[in-house]
Amino acid sequence: MKILLIQPCSDFQRWKGQKSHFGWPPLGLACVAAATPREHDVRIIDEAIEPIDFDSPVDVVGIGIMTSNSLRGYEIADAFRARHVPVVIGGIHASMLPGEAQGHADAVVAGEAEAVWPQLLQDIMRGTLQPLYRASSFIDFWDAPSPRRELFKREAYRVPATVMASRGCPHGCSFCSTSAFFGRKYRRRSPENVAREIAALPDRLFIFVDDNLCFDRKYSLELMRLIAPLRKRWVCQVTITLADDPELLKAFREAGCIGVLIGIESINEKNIEFAGKKINVVSEYREKISKIHQRGIFVQGSFVFGFDNDDVSAFAPVLEFVFENKLESANFCVLTPLPGTTIYDKLDREGRLLHRDWSKYDRLNVVYEPLNLSPQELQQGVIDCYLETYSYSGILRRLPWLSIRAPMALAFNLSYRKGAYGQWK
Repeated sequence: MKILLIQPCSDFQRWKGQKSHFGWPPLGLACVAAATPREHDVRIIDEAIEPIDFDSPVDVVGIGIMTSNSLRGYEIADAFRARHVPVVIGGIHASMLPGEAQGHADAVVAGEAEAVWPQLLQDIMRGTLQPLYRASSFIDFWDAPSPRRELFKREAYRVPATVMASRGCPHGCSFCSTSAFFGRKYRRRSPENVAREIAALPDRLFIFVDDNLCFDRKYSLELMRLIAPLRKRWVCQVTITLADDPELLKAFREAGCIGVLIGIESINEKNIEFAGKKINVVSEYREKISKIHQRGIFVQGSFVFGFDNDDVSAFAPVLEFVFENKLESANFCVLTPLPGTTIYDKLDREGRLLHRDWSKYDRLNVVYEPLNLSPQELQQGVIDCYLETYSYSGILRRLPWLSIRAPMALAFNLSYRKGAYGQWK
């Protein structure tokens, strides 16, 4: 069969006409392609970088959706089904709300698609396609095949090389849907396989897309040992506890780590408690960020606003924290109650969801009624944080111009300035 896999483009990605804010390809679809028996012909379209030809001769369309691009995904699905092309919808949003997705698909995949995808394709060929395929367990990720990166249009992305070494997150933060989809059990890929995959990349720079690359110390040390000789440069997401382990932090740097994204979330202890991220200790933030900086690794902090303890005074202290700690980059998010999260259930029970226009569930728009500030105040507060942080004066004040961290940090800042800053200035 001819199979077309599509990642819809959400409004969040359409900043000032840019094709893609994120600038890297949809690795999840490449994993699905890798799980596809080779007798089938597979093509991937990322709508952020190329248009969809709805008249293309295909036998089945697979669409992966997150909450923010789900409505666009449904539009695409409806268009293909109107042409009598079978459509399968999967992804985090479809897994959390399969009944909703079934209204736009011939079949819905709930959970990791690799677990059921080969059987689903067989059912299509036999004419026995089922309306719902629910993965009964998580896949054995240790020997998972490498994603089919040859299906990407590499030249269209700012950073075409991405790697996933692990899945799952044990922390289960109240606003995060990752643990609901990938599970709270931390699953690893063979470090030898990951290292071979990285060695085969033609790029010197790549991104680990894991939710937490430092959770398993023994595994991480072995992975660092294997990739250090490759002389690559990379960035990743970790928890701030990386700073507590000098040996592991040193291994990250020697293996090529130049930057980390850390979910700081809030500098209010009550918010951290509400989020359920017990590993974050506000009083230790400054010391730990300093330790990471001392290793020559830049820090991008991620902050969330709109917790029930936040009011209009919540924004200024966070900005002060960003500048005092010389965070090379920061992103500021509106608390977003994604389906499948405990915060969604809480706000839904309390009748505080303003609507279910999923295209606005993008971490930038306010979609619920905050407790101690208005939706407008919350929205403007986040916008002001971006404008202050990514103004030219803000960049000059924060960046370590005499440090080895400066070049990559500057590149990140210019990217954000064109994106989040540019849409509001």
